[in-house]
Amino acid sequence: MKQYLFFLIIVGVVGLIAIVIRGGYYPIALVGNTVLFAKEFKTHYRVAETYYRNAAASYGVTSTVPFAQLERMAMASLIEGALIHTEIQEEIENNVDVLVKDRIDKFMSDTELLQAAKVLYGTSAEELRDVILVPQAEREILTGNLFLRGERLDDWLVSAKKEKRIVIFVGGFGDVEIHEEGAGVPVQ
Repeated sequence: MKQYLFFLIIVGVVGLIAIVIRGGYYPIALVGNTVLFAKEFKTHYRVAETYYRNAAASYGVTSTVPFAQLERMAMASLIEGALIHTEIQEEIENNVDVLVKDRIDKFMSDTELLQAAKVLYGTSAEELRDVILVPQAEREILTGNLFLRGERLDDWLVSAKKEKRIVIFVGGFGDVEIHEEGAGVPVQ
């Protein structure tokens, strides 16, 4: 009886590990106190890959962005998003959701935009909201707040990256910069 119980426990643990790995529910990075999961990364990467493929096809470009570069861009996007989200949560506290919702509601009710996003990005309405619209709205809110203080978002991102602990648990991202303009410092 004990052998069967032990066997069932082992099978259960292996099954749980398989579900966690297959579903992407394992951490790939830590940004301050925010854990980034593989599932988020895979979604960001898929959206970016679909966008670049569709953009290249529509402009007749035969070369594409190398997959490794696209992966670094997706990781940088996640890191920036986590930094920005944490900052506006600290600054604005309870009103963040209301401000973000106000900014994205007009887009979420536009059926033509949702259809275009599905074609261009390969996303559902929920993915469009979570991957593109919410991070952009949060970026705009923080940019406005920084402007009122006489600061720039690019400078703030460089400073935030230095202040926050950023740990990437998977290989291949050691040279991720935190924004596209190249002023970022490689993640350590």
